[in-house]
Amino acid sequence: MIVLSGQRGQSVAEICNGHGISQSQYYLWRDQFLSHASKAFDTEKVSQKQARLERENQKLKGLIGELTLELKEKRGLVMKKRGTYAAVSASNAPFVERICHLKS
Repeated sequence: MIVLSGQRGQSVAEICNGHGISQSQYYLWRDQFLSHASKAFDTEKVSQKQARLERENQKLKGLIGELTLELKEKRGLVMKKRGTYAAVSASNAPFVERICHLKS
């Protein structure tokens, strides 16, 4: 904000007195600000960041898919026990497990 005030036309002396800094400190900050100002328009970094985020997003979607399949298998959506198939949902899974256990 201090450097921007000077860029807007406020006198450097007023800015420095108001903030309790020396004029040399103001000019140092101004020079640093101006030397890094072009980085605000650097689209290559934004593109690299976006590409990295998109890769990470795809990786996470793949992991979610794998975990979903694993969860469905563990819940036993289709169980095979002694040549018979039984459809299992979350609500009747314990019942089907007891039946399969009784048959063995």
